[in-house]
Amino acid sequence: MLSIAQPVIAATPDKAQGQQVADAFTETFSYTGPGEVTAKQWGVVRDFPYTNPQGVLTHTTAGFTLSQSYTWDGEGRMSTSSYPSVTVCGYTTSCQAGSTVAGPAFSYGYL
Repeated sequence: MLSIAQPVIAATPDKAQGQQVADAFTETFSYTGPGEVTAKQWGVVRDFPYTNPQGVLTHTTAGFTLSQSYTWDGEGRMSTSSYPSVTVCGYTTSCQAGSTVAGPAFSYGYL
């Protein structure tokens, strides 16, 4: 299995704090030996700088990840596909069990 990730960073102004907000986008693919895609993952993480009540500039992050998977039969035809599941990580919560909502899965048959 080979995984390839290409991160992209974008900075946008945060109107409320007057600080730069950094967005990190990641797209990852996993492949079988013959080159069939077995998984895709797309994620976004935003870094929010803010001034806490003590006047100290602090950062917090929030983000989400979409994950999709595929299986293939011996003849190179797709046999299953799962629509993206989403994992959300908030300001005060880490990515814990139960923070993922699964999308539907489909099976394919061929004559």
